[in-house]
Amino acid sequence: MNDGQLHFLGIIYSKIVGIQYYEAEVDEDETIHFERNPKNEFDFNAIEVHNSQFEAVGHVPKNYSVFLAPLIDQRKVFLKGKVEDEGNDWDVPIEIQVHLTKKGIVILDQGDEDNVRQIKHNMVAAFYNKAEQ
Repeated sequence: MNDGQLHFLGIIYSKIVGIQYYEAEVDEDETIHFERNPKNEFDFNAIEVHNSQFEAVGHVPKNYSVFLAPLIDQRKVFLKGKVEDEGNDWDVPIEIQVHLTKKGIVILDQGDEDNVRQIKHNMVAAFYNKAEQ
């Protein structure tokens, strides 16, 4: 994805889970990549984490993949990441950088519908847009 087409939205501090099921590893400060795997038998929202050699090392936790996966599938967000530190036998701390794509920038648009969901969306979008100035 061309960085010129991306709009930085924010950072999620999370971890790689399920590393005990993979042979490949990651190192501290290593760049990581994310790949959707809707055919995962345990979680259709699965987002695999790959090391800098593009080998699968684990997954993004379900509490994040449940809302990120649909946005990735709709090509509204693009994820970049890096390993924060070495972690342990069960999980590794990571930083997930969330970027809006050209198609996803609509997420920050303020609509004019008069309903609770739209009002909440408008408040978050206004806050983010103000912070960007």
